[in-house]
Amino acid sequence: MGRLGIEFPRKAVHLGVGAFALLLRWLTPWQAALCALAALLFNLLLLHRLTRRSLLRDAERARGFSWGIALYPAAVLVVILVFHRRLELAAAVWGLLAFGDGMATLGGLLVGGPRLPWNKEKSWAGLVAFVLWGTVASAFLIRWTQQAVFDAATSEATFPDWVGGSFLEGGGSFFVGSGLFLVLGCLAAATAAAFAESLDAGIDDNILVPLAGGATLWAAALVEPSRLAAGAATLGPQFAWGALVNGALALAALAARGVGRSGAIWGWVLGTALFGLAGWRGFLMLLVFFVLGTATTKCGYAKKAALGIAQDRGGRRGARNAFANVSAGLIFAFLAVSTGHPALLTVAVAAAFATAT
Repeated sequence: MGRLGIEFPRKAVHLGVGAFALLLRWLTPWQAALCALAALLFNLLLLHRLTRRSLLRDAERARGFSWGIALYPAAVLVVILVFHRRLELAAAVWGLLAFGDGMATLGGLLVGGPRLPWNKEKSWAGLVAFVLWGTVASAFLIRWTQQAVFDAATSEATFPDWVGGSFLEGGGSFFVGSGLFLVLGCLAAATAAAFAESLDAGIDDNILVPLAGGATLWAAALVEPSRLAAGAATLGPQFAWGALVNGALALAALAARGVGRSGAIWGWVLGTALFGLAGWRGFLMLLVFFVLGTATTKCGYAKKAALGIAQDRGGRRGARNAFANVSAGLIFAFLAVSTGHPALLTVAVAAAFATAT
């Protein structure tokens, strides 16, 4: 039996179980948790007997058990417990796990095509399928679950205070909100989860996807577009200054052979964004990190090269280094100006660059 013949029924079950996320519109958090617990026990005790082990991959048949099939309902249970006061987010993370992850596997097998440069076992087709299906499923499930509030209002039923107003500016109407705001938040979560799923990290996708997708979705739900609009007068000049300062520094670093061409280009892009969002103080943290990091790389380079432990390309940093070292601080800087927690998230910016340094 080919790989598609093994994976198709397995992913059909994976996708089909995702449809149960629709029930979160009517279930209380503890009812939902009990259902997830029942699914976990079913997968552990009965599923493989009923299916005669047809859902097991070749590597799993020897032990007669699949950790992934057990971890799926376990992950859903944990997500429900974590978001027990925000079931719309629990439904969305379930959507990422069921439809994003499920369609990534099928898309990769059916379409094939170029492989990912950081993991040859995964394809661009699978990554794109994850992002598209994950975005649509999570956005739909958020609004679907939020309709529980409208249902309660029209039927005079108990108000479901375990459903929040995610991606509704100002916590307004549950059936009139910013569709663009919702889609962008779910797109960010699906992209983060898809990237996590594509890594060769040795960690099961049923752990990585909810962790990356859930954290991103929670952070995105904190964003208030009105704060960005209110700060536009300040942010505009900061971005302009950031472009000028980073342009000069990128050219100087390129001339000094501290960065490669891709590092200079993406360093300019990311540095400009950081200056625009966090001002000169936030950018100063990045500058100190770069100076210290470059000096440490160059110090004793000849000796390190002789020992075979020197950094590649003469220690010049590329786009990968820029993203790895700046992304976390940049994300926290964006959240600092777009949410109601600027002080806490500014500390997170400093912590991100301290860690990188």
